[in-house]
Amino acid sequence: MNLDNNKEWEKQFGNKTVAKDFEEREMHKGDYRNENSAYGWDFDHIQPIARNGSDTLNNIQITNIKTNREKADKTTFISENGKTYQVKRRAKTPKSEWAGGYDYSNKKYCIRELKN
Repeated sequence: MNLDNNKEWEKQFGNKTVAKDFEEREMHKGDYRNENSAYGWDFDHIQPIARNGSDTLNNIQITNIKTNREKADKTTFISENGKTYQVKRRAKTPKSEWAGGYDYSNKKYCIRELKN
């Protein structure tokens, strides 16, 4: 899939130049794929391709590069701050459980935080 990073950012965050991902890590619009920045971001496949996820817009979200690396190809993972997350089908997961208040309304899957 060939994505226009500026167009996808604007779809998700409007005209904001600073936003947060579901893990609440800050991202800066100008730091797309900037691995040397704490605010770098990239596209993440919510349901990993390695786990039968699709390479379509309803399976893509914007995340901080650090978040993306922590998640990798896992469907359940623990972040550096100790939170446990799990990929779930969006239709079966109440909006109140969507991680970090991230809007998954146009996605097939969502990420929810598991309470320990």
